[in-house]
Amino acid sequence: MRGLLLVLFWPDAVWRHLRETPLAPRRLIFRLAVPLALGCAFALQIGTGSFNVDAARADARIGPITAPIFFAIWLGAVLAMALAFTLLAPRCKGRQDFARSLNLAFFGLAPAWFASLASVALPMAALSPFALAWSGYLLSVGARILLDVDAEESGSFLVRSGAAMIVATGALGVILGSFAFQG
Repeated sequence: MRGLLLVLFWPDAVWRHLRETPLAPRRLIFRLAVPLALGCAFALQIGTGSFNVDAARADARIGPITAPIFFAIWLGAVLAMALAFTLLAPRCKGRQDFARSLNLAFFGLAPAWFASLASVALPMAALSPFALAWSGYLLSVGARILLDVDAEESGSFLVRSGAAMIVATGALGVILGSFAFQG
């Protein structure tokens, strides 16, 4: 958790540390990403219910279903980003390394993680633009350091991998939503 806070203010130092000693994928997923995705899922569920004007008219069975969907989308987003980074890095003169890509995806989304956790107290729409902009900056800097993506190619790398991640998590959300709200 400390690394998530540090990457917000000293991204170069965190990326350089992770370049030398990246967290192992198993440890990163099970000790950090899964618990944080669970926390974000419940925070988003509570926040969505609290700040949604139409919540009073919403179907009562939607409430318990949203947390598992948010969890799957959060964890799916991190894994989809790591896979996209791994596959697209060589096309942008970078290194193909899943462990480093996973570190980049997890820590690069720090502002979005914190915005999701804060959605319990603040509407997510108030925080999203800032969180996404700061995450984009962190991912751009991190891609150059962790994956050796060429500085001239970092923008292209970020756009391509972001598009791939949006498609993958959007498809996951549609699939999960269709199963959850069926019947």
